[in-house]
Amino acid sequence: MDRTSSMGLWTYAKDYMEAGYIVISNMPRALPPTPAYYLCCHAIELALKAYLRGTGARILDLKRIGHDLLNAYNEALRVGLKGIYELTQEQIDALELVNNMYSNKEFEYIKTGFKTLPQIGVLYGTATSLVYALKPFCYEKRDIHN
Repeated sequence: MDRTSSMGLWTYAKDYMEAGYIVISNMPRALPPTPAYYLCCHAIELALKAYLRGTGARILDLKRIGHDLLNAYNEALRVGLKGIYELTQEQIDALELVNNMYSNKEFEYIKTGFKTLPQIGVLYGTATSLVYALKPFCYEKRDIHN
C-alpha cells in the first residue's frame, strides 16, 4: 500500500517554506544565501507534487517529473490546477530563472560561473501563495492513497 498522501507532501512543502522564511529573515547580507533559494524551490516542488498526488498521480509519476519545477507546474495545470491557483507572469519568470539550477542541484552543490537569480521575495512569495492555496485541496484528498 502506498501511503504518501497529498497532505503529507503538503506538510513538507509548508515546512520547507517556513524554513525558507527563517533563512531569508535572518540574512545579514544584501544577497540571499543559496539555501534560501533551495528551500523556496523545494517548497514549490513539494506543493505541486502534493496537488498532483491529490489528483491521483502515482509516486512513479512524481518521480518522472523529477525536480523540474516548470514540468511539475505544467502537469498540475493540465490536471486542473488553474481552477485553484495560477502563477503570475512574474512568478513564471522567476521559476524559469531558477529551474535549471534547481533541477541540476546547483543550489546544493557548487557549480562555478555567473548565475542570474530572481529576487528571493518573488520566489518566497510564490512558495507561500502556492502552499496556502493548495491546503484545502490537499486536506480534502488526504485519504485517497491510504
